[in-house]
Amino acid sequence: MTTWGDQPLRLRFAPSPTGSLHVGGARTALFNYLLAKRSGGSFILRIEDTDASRNRRESEAAVLDDLHWLGLSWDEGPDVGGPYGPYRQSERAELYAAAAAELLARGAVYECFCSADELAREQSEQKAAGIIATRYQGRCATLSVEQRATLRAEGRNPALRFRIPPGQTVVSDLVHGPVTFEHAILGDFVVVRSTGVPTYNFAAAFDDAQMAIDVVVRGDEHLSNTPLQLLVLQALGLPAPRYAHVPLILNEDHQKLSKRHQTVGVAEYRKEGYLASALRDHLALLGWSPGDEREHFTLAELTSEFSLERVGRSASVYNAARLRAFNARALRSLAPDELRGLIAQWLREAGYHRFAEGPALERFVEAYGAEITTLGEVVGFARRLDEMPEATPELRQRLSDPLVRSYLLALLEGAQADPAAFVREPKVLVAPSAKQVGLAPKLAYEALRLAVSGTAHGAPLKLVLDLVGEEQVLERLRVATHLTPA
Repeated sequence: MTTWGDQPLRLRFAPSPTGSLHVGGARTALFNYLLAKRSGGSFILRIEDTDASRNRRESEAAVLDDLHWLGLSWDEGPDVGGPYGPYRQSERAELYAAAAAELLARGAVYECFCSADELAREQSEQKAAGIIATRYQGRCATLSVEQRATLRAEGRNPALRFRIPPGQTVVSDLVHGPVTFEHAILGDFVVVRSTGVPTYNFAAAFDDAQMAIDVVVRGDEHLSNTPLQLLVLQALGLPAPRYAHVPLILNEDHQKLSKRHQTVGVAEYRKEGYLASALRDHLALLGWSPGDEREHFTLAELTSEFSLERVGRSASVYNAARLRAFNARALRSLAPDELRGLIAQWLREAGYHRFAEGPALERFVEAYGAEITTLGEVVGFARRLDEMPEATPELRQRLSDPLVRSYLLALLEGAQADPAAFVREPKVLVAPSAKQVGLAPKLAYEALRLAVSGTAHGAPLKLVLDLVGEEQVLERLRVATHLTPA
């Protein structure tokens, strides 16, 4: 582990509440939490909500709920307080205003009156000239007092731009090592917009220093922001944290993971019935390695073993199939009573109360408990048990075969005589009915399962028939004997 002596470390997770918690953000939160807790330090939650048009308090609540579900609790934050608050950036306006005024007084920033159209035109001209890395050319950097007064009289509200000094900044990254940024290609950047709202690079840097953050662990996409933040802190005379930029997460097409392309929200996985332990394992192994082949950890084990030395530099691929396999394994590792309780909870919440208690629950768990890979799948199984199978073209084709129809009619006739006995022991009627019409036993059992559940394979047939119930079994057989080809 990267050592800081015996110093407890302060680390933070700072989401913007513009939607649900993305798995990339969840991994960032996990890594910060693990490093903080391993050092005996503090994990801080800060809400970066300066964009009033996009941030919603309900989104903030959802993010906090997802973090709690993952098992990540924080020592300081908007809901628990702490000595470095407020912990919402929207409540820190006075602090930012004072810091910006100090930067202006020191000459580290200057007023920029350029309009959005003027900035866009400048960028277009640079691109037309073959400049790929466009940057602000500093037209307002040398305005006189009179010129600024004239622009104000025109109704222009200035932004504040940071005056980039000559030279270079070396970021001593804890994952990548030293990374050098030449100031000549950075360009003077905005620290406070013309609306008075601070930008990310100003507010985040100031907050990290003001909240005494020791290490900032975040995604690689923020590496280019780091020299700007270091310059802000240097200009304010504030201490800088150490930085660790962890590799990007890619989808299976090796493109940046995006909500537009697949399910990647923590809330979505919760709704599908994934366990927090399975998602934690998968997130931890996206960029970090324990040094062996292990894939399952308790949160305490992750905390004791996590280190930045085992975080790689290459992008990681988010594998949905691997996550599903992790979840299936996690479900199998649950104590029987815990698994039964979770299945009952999902059944009740979906409205399938008749399967959620007593002997029916026991039979349901026996039938499907070993088969499910997510808890959400129990709802699909319950639906198939509770509803008449859909008469798909394939089902019609298979059950309308003359030989199969004759078998089903014979089976129905025998079952009507004693439905309870048939449901209890179907082979007593299946074998003679199949033999009577000359249907192979394997096809006979498949036809019965198709008629009752709509699928040719699955849980033990006796359990399926029992869960469907005597009356519905007879009704589904009657319907099946009347199906015609699509």
